Amino acid sequence: MESVKTPIFEGIGWDERHCMKDCFGMREQNFRSEEVIYEFDAPNGIIGILTEGTAILERIDENGNRSILEHLGTGSVFGEMLMFANVAGDRIAVVCEKPCQVWFMRGDQLTKRCEKACDHH
Repeated sequence: MESVKTPIFEGIGWDERHCMKDCFGMREQNFRSEEVIYEFDAPNGIIGILTEGTAILERIDENGNRSILEHLGTGSVFGEMLMFANVAGDRIAVVCEKPCQVWFMRGDQLTKRCEKACDHH
């Protein structure tokens, strides 16, 4: 993770990132090609940080037509709180393109104050 460039960890050192990972209760998960990493079907308040690999943000309409909305690389951030409203009812998901590692966390961890007032926040 130390070499991953992402806006969430900008200006934060390697040691502090790992302290934040523990404090935020981040969950690390690995995915194989074509596995669904995240679906935007129900509100869950979770965001993901792609720490290794590549993925795509895809939309599948009611007729089964697939559209790639975005290519995601290492350092990309995705999640419900960063997504537009899906008023058409299409299936929208992040799908692993090349083997991926993702750190998942609750989105409110970015906006609330730490109860412990940790220095690394």
